[in-house]
Amino acid sequence: MDMIELDLVNRYGELARVHRLIDELGLKNHWDQAVIFQLKLALSEAINNVINHGYGGEGDKPITLRVIVKAEQIEIQIFDQGKSFLIHEREAKTPPPCSESGRGIFLIFHCMDKAHSARRGNWNELTLVKELRKSC
Repeated sequence: MDMIELDLVNRYGELARVHRLIDELGLKNHWDQAVIFQLKLALSEAINNVINHGYGGEGDKPITLRVIVKAEQIEIQIFDQGKSFLIHEREAKTPPPCSESGRGIFLIFHCMDKAHSARRGNWNELTLVKELRKSC
């Protein structure tokens, strides 16, 4: 089992660091390109939601990313201190085609096998799970 933690701030440029980490882990662990794409897409949507909705825009507020790699599973935890928002799969609907936003939760649930969130003290915790034994 590998565990990597990355300390970020609420800036869109931080997504490049996240994508590099996923690319490096994918190369090291021989992940399928579809898995890498799905992880990067789900993380982009989740972190963008933290920046836009949790923190109300860019700044220097903390976001912690923890990636736990197991033989058949990748677990990703995202921690932030923004406005609380709990996700539910039943909310993962596609918005009307003309809508400019609102697809993030749908994409997260579509790319990942499990997703759940919790509020622990002052911290939001989003946990994303990708099973590696499933074909994409």
